[in-house]
Amino acid sequence: MEREESTSSDTKGTWCRSPGLWAAVAAALVTASLLLDLALGAASPFGDSAMLVMPYQMLIGDFARAGELLLWNPWMNGGSPDGFEPQFGALSPLVVAVAWLGGGGPASFLLLFVGVWSLSAAGFARLARHLGAPPSAQLALALAWVTNGAFTSHAGHANILHATAFLPWILLFLDRALVGRGTTRWVDAAVAGALWGLAALAGYPAIAAITGLFAAGWCAWRCFVSDPSGEGRPTHPAAAAVLLTLFGLVGFVVLAPNHIGFALEADGYTERGGVLDRAYATGWRIDFPHHANALEPRALAGIVHPGVAPAATAPGQTVLRYTDPTSAGLHVGLGTLVLAALVVARSPRRAVGLLLLGLLFLGLALGSVLPLRAWLYDLVPPTRTFRHPSLFRIPFLLVLALLAAQGSALLVRREGLDRGTRRFALVAVVCSAIVSVVVHVGLDLPLSLPTILWWSAAHVVGFAVLASRRFARPVAVYVWIALEAVASLAASSPLVRTGPERTERLARDHVASLELGTAGFERHAFAQTVTPWAEGELLGGRLGAEHLQFRDPANLTAKRPALVSRSSMSNHHHFMLVQEPSLLAQALGPNRVFFARAAVPLERTNEHFGLYFHFASLGQALLVVHGEHGALPPGTTSRDAARDAELQPLGFLVAEYTPRTLEIHLDPPPADDGWIYVTERWAAGWRAAVDGVATPVVPAGFVWRAVRAERGSRVVRFEYRPRTFPALWLASWGTLFAVFALAVVRAARSHVRSMPSARA
Repeated sequence: MEREESTSSDTKGTWCRSPGLWAAVAAALVTASLLLDLALGAASPFGDSAMLVMPYQMLIGDFARAGELLLWNPWMNGGSPDGFEPQFGALSPLVVAVAWLGGGGPASFLLLFVGVWSLSAAGFARLARHLGAPPSAQLALALAWVTNGAFTSHAGHANILHATAFLPWILLFLDRALVGRGTTRWVDAAVAGALWGLAALAGYPAIAAITGLFAAGWCAWRCFVSDPSGEGRPTHPAAAAVLLTLFGLVGFVVLAPNHIGFALEADGYTERGGVLDRAYATGWRIDFPHHANALEPRALAGIVHPGVAPAATAPGQTVLRYTDPTSAGLHVGLGTLVLAALVVARSPRRAVGLLLLGLLFLGLALGSVLPLRAWLYDLVPPTRTFRHPSLFRIPFLLVLALLAAQGSALLVRREGLDRGTRRFALVAVVCSAIVSVVVHVGLDLPLSLPTILWWSAAHVVGFAVLASRRFARPVAVYVWIALEAVASLAASSPLVRTGPERTERLARDHVASLELGTAGFERHAFAQTVTPWAEGELLGGRLGAEHLQFRDPANLTAKRPALVSRSSMSNHHHFMLVQEPSLLAQALGPNRVFFARAAVPLERTNEHFGLYFHFASLGQALLVVHGEHGALPPGTTSRDAARDAELQPLGFLVAEYTPRTLEIHLDPPPADDGWIYVTERWAAGWRAAVDGVATPVVPAGFVWRAVRAERGSRVVRFEYRPRTFPALWLASWGTLFAVFALAVVRAARSHVRSMPSARA
């Protein structure tokens, strides 16, 4: 029986001299070739990847080419602290570097999108080798990993895909630390933490939290199971705790710039980022948990039937009741399932614990029918800030792929497919076919031809390989898995790519310059992609809440300041004020500076906003301010202030307008003491000086900003200086550089030490 070379976690030389390196390189190259049309711009990514993330990362590239970091975005919704939004990666060295290389065009995003996806395949190949899989299994299972439901269903969410892609690399270095010996294990733990933080700098925050929880669960599992070679002892709980702490500390420092920065800068700017209602976050004990987006039990059929998630995208579908189709992908491939089942059945002592860990995360994903997610909400406060329990299924898919890697290692130890193994695998294939047919009939799936061909070929080829004595070899099984992975990506293409129109439009309208000036101060209603009819309806006050349907961040690439754009930092008051023509008029055009002798203090509550909105609809444009700096002078009542709070247009000249600076010269200067009100968005990082004297920037008009000014004031200067920048940014990038440099030095020393033995 043909036997492939076995590998283990024991490092007999450096990473670059590893005998399994070709599998990692091949996995990355094959993945990139499968996504070549995206990399070349011949197709656009699906969903938010093209409609939201691509314009933002093109903007990051423009900032990088100008020698700056994107902190404040003046073109979005009247201004936005997008540098601290983790999902866009403005403070990620990886995103900034690739965006700089791409020159700010669509290639800035596409290169990163395809590159990270491909590197995840290489990472899983290395992780599979670490678990003892032979090279051909490493390649096949790596392809199965990057074509499973986590990738194909979330290809339209580039931030989720980005964070998910780092999982194999994080786990590889963390497990090397847990099963390693000596001082190198501390370096591996630090590298794992640095990679976790790097993924979080441009990934969906929920995935960062889930990754941290999975890392803790993996450390607990390693306290009961020995290293992949089976020769060592389980990790001591104290050592695992120290390594996990090091992992967490390094990762926290790296991810701090935009996570801590977001908590500070987004406070008062957006409703996102705060603690969510328990039912809304988990889906537990609510009648229709659509908004929570938990994984419903019907979606579990996707484990054996690849057509569930694609079928759920059809118009008027009844396959899924409350889970978004892009969050329902659970397929990993029939061959992967067979190998995973094999190791659970034949080596339960080493596999059952890992399977239970995966099932725990699957249970968390089922937040609407199981209380696990609700319990986690109660016990771990950071998990109260995000919803989408369905995302917890991603570690479960990773566990299935890792069990398959252990299954391939089991075949090596058994020297191939013996009669008992073949019989077990054949039974598994037949059972999968029966269950798939039951699922198809039970859910009445409207399947496409590619899905039918994919499902049929997977079972027919698998059965033929396992039933034939001539071809029943491990290599044939791995070829089966690889071909199934390629078919999986092809059948899931509607969730991965679409036509090139979006990419071409953004490339055609791209303006690299960051200059604003007087012309940049003139704000438009929408991006230039919105029809003149819709803009006219908005300006006439006839569009109402339907204006949300016309949000488009395409204005970022064309550098067109827009009041209504699509952003993850939503604000209900901002959405509402554009529905009132008098308030809308204050926020559009070039004349957006006003004066009032007094201001009415109001809390930023929905009740007070309703009162403000009502008076505005009656034609009473009053200045309202919020916070401690807007308190009334002693002896003044709100009624007194209201008499002098009427807003008057003020003459001014724009002396300087950059992404982080606005200086206006008042002409003529105000004749009385009062307030200068500017319809530019407020955030905690804005600082101001009036005639060179520092003055607090006060939130006003619920979303805008104002400063006090004395009679005769001439110069008002605003500067955006966030409290966390550049301290946390320097700490983050400095830690990344130090940890990776230490890892390179360690690898170089290992290479030098191995040279004499290699020559011998």
